[in-house]
Amino acid sequence: MQKGKRANNLARERDEIPLIIVYLDSQDFSHFAHPPRGKEAFYESLDQTLCDLIASKLIEVRYSAVHLSEIAQTSEAAAAYATDRARAIERFCQGKCMRLWQDILFDEFCATLTAWVVNPYSDNNGWIDVDVKRIGDFAENFKEAFHTELKARGFSRKQRRSIPIQSLVKAHLATPEGHKVIETISDQINSRFPLAMTLDVETLRLYLSGEIMAKRFETYLRQMLADPINLISRLPNEFEAAKKLPRLVRDIGKNLTESFEPVLINLQMLAERMPSSSWGSHRADLLTHIAELRQKIRRKAARANQGDLPRSLRRSASRLSDESIDAMRLPGLDVIVDSIAAFLKDAVSAAAAQRPIRQFRPSDAPDMMHGAYIPYVDLFRCDTAWADTFKKASRRPNSVIGRIEDLRPALEKLLPN
Repeated sequence: MQKGKRANNLARERDEIPLIIVYLDSQDFSHFAHPPRGKEAFYESLDQTLCDLIASKLIEVRYSAVHLSEIAQTSEAAAAYATDRARAIERFCQGKCMRLWQDILFDEFCATLTAWVVNPYSDNNGWIDVDVKRIGDFAENFKEAFHTELKARGFSRKQRRSIPIQSLVKAHLATPEGHKVIETISDQINSRFPLAMTLDVETLRLYLSGEIMAKRFETYLRQMLADPINLISRLPNEFEAAKKLPRLVRDIGKNLTESFEPVLINLQMLAERMPSSSWGSHRADLLTHIAELRQKIRRKAARANQGDLPRSLRRSASRLSDESIDAMRLPGLDVIVDSIAAFLKDAVSAAAAQRPIRQFRPSDAPDMMHGAYIPYVDLFRCDTAWADTFKKASRRPNSVIGRIEDLRPALEKLLPN
């Protein structure tokens, strides 16, 4: 075998040999656990090949929170299969994972503003990193809000500085309005982190009032985290365990599905009512609208990161024009928005040809979210139906593999002799 050129510049040295990052489709893990009839020998051989390459430190197989989301959506009847899939993930990945895709997109946004390094990887099942600043530095924001309120009331800067703000915050948290603030923040934390136990409200109150520092609160959250793989491995005995995954992961793509459905239904109705002879003039308008929609989604997704930026970057980010965001290099986000645009273009083509429009199914949303990781891996295995879309959207056709049978030849092109 010839030593292949790396598919991207993310190669890292491990014993002086470039490490190949492999990202498998969720169904692949299921098939390694339960091979389809007639394919037992194929999967057994491929399983051994991958395990040998992992042991030799030539490749890493990494999973993501999207894999966990798909497992969490399983029916109770399929819980045993979901558990076997989780164990296959554990066996191949050995805790190696990709960071939460939202966090990678946040890094991409920051990297366009300053010398920020995009870090797509995590180990020890740390697919989500505990970073208090990423969910809002609540104590600082709380104090800042109080200063703003006092300023609005006419207090001078000197007067504001002389007021014991910590005592005011503490007093406010004891009021009904303060209790609502605590509930809101608690809900934010529970929606983002897979906590093994219920968040202690008193600890949160101490953090908000400034009686304990951010570092100590972060340590507390870290101790509360549940290992998501082990959580899912208990599915048959504790089916509700999957629901303990944070909403951010459990409901991946829910909003995307809800947004797609009315658009496609309206397009289908338009296709049924409009004579085929009229489609030529309207098709160009619809494609222009899709391009504008893609641009709007991209801008909105990029600006969604502004509230979480470090203070040093907030001012420069607030001055960004839409045109500046359009010019930003956001690889993971672009795969997602380009995939959305491609799906809608296919729907327009189907409508113009008087064919039924393929509806956006709940299972399509996680497939689309997987695509955000393409720029950060060497080989990306996906459902065959999405392969062409991802090859075009990522502009990395040699990295995207639509058939599991093509995985071994693709690895041989990248591996050393």
